[in-house]
Amino acid sequence: INLGPNTPVSAFRSALFELKPRILWLCVTHLLNEAEFLEQYTELYEQATNNNVSIVIGGRAISDTLRRQM
Repeated sequence: INLGPNTPVSAFRSALFELKPRILWLCVTHLLNEAEFLEQYTELYEQATNNNVSIVIGGRAISDTLRRQM
């Protein structure tokens, strides 16, 4: 199920609960605030891990430096 472009992290968290996927694919093409993204991603990652959901992440906004912080 495609949740569409410009989807807030809160929508992905809701989808994890409601749809119970096995994989979450996240493409990040633009970030306004990396620190805020990392905070929200950490919460998403914890929820996904607790529900046995794998996260696949990519996109041009995910630099090697940001990926290491994740």
